[in-house]
Order: sequence, then C-alpha cells, then structure tokens
Amino acid sequence: MKSNDIRIGNWVEYAGKGKVLVINSEADYDNVYLECDESFEWTEYSRLKGIPITKEILDSSGIESILWNGVVKQYYIMVAGEHCALSLTFGEMKGFPDRLDKVMIGAPPHTSGSVYGTFDIKYVHQLQNIYYSLKGEELNITI
Repeated sequence: MKSNDIRIGNWVEYAGKGKVLVINSEADYDNVYLECDESFEWTEYSRLKGIPITKEILDSSGIESILWNGVVKQYYIMVAGEHCALSLTFGEMKGFPDRLDKVMIGAPPHTSGSVYGTFDIKYVHQLQNIYYSLKGEELNITI
C-alpha cells in the first residue's frame, strides 16, 4: 500500500485491524500511525493490507440491501438525494462463491434507471475513499 491509497480514518489490516490516525509522508519517515485492536502502532505503508469488503461488514455497518431472486444481495448507499446510489453486488455468479462481484454508481437498485459507471474495488478503505469523494463526509463502517 502507498501513502496516496489511504486517508485518516481508513480501516486497514495490520497486526489485526486498525484505523489510520496519522499519515506521515515526510521524506525520512513515510509511515502511518494506527489505532489497533489493543494498542497504537507506527508502521510503514508497505506493511499495511486492505480489509476485504464483506457482507458481514456491510450488515454490521447498517448499510441497506435488497435480495434479488434469493441469490444476489445488493447493498446500496445513497450519494445524491433519491436519484443516485453507490451499489455493491454480491452473489454466486459465473461459478464463483459468494463474493463482491461489482460496485456501480447509478440509479438506486429498487428503481429502473441507468448505471453511470463501475469501480474496481475490493477493500474497505477504497469504499471509504470513494464515498468521501462523492459525499465529502465519512462513511460509518463497523469492523
């Protein structure tokens, strides 16, 4: 992971799960300060890993969802009034086990509307960063 991949408040994997508190990008240091499960730690960016987005994380964070055909679960986060949502789709597709399949921005899933674009993301910190870019506020995630 590089310094431009994360922001203060992002959740990352390092000796358990940690929340980024300070980012130090000075030439001599290039490290990050984390609030971990039982301690506070300084570490290098290269030692950080992303936390995969799971249905359990989205459920515990209270993110709304709908189930399509009893197989595909789609989560959605409204980002612009009632007309635009960030949607995360899970389902057993193409013979793969239940996993995050795609992330889209467009009309909410319970309406008929367009998809404006897709994102290639897999990790919680990426979802936090996209949400912040779209809304200008933090996404409440429970890990």
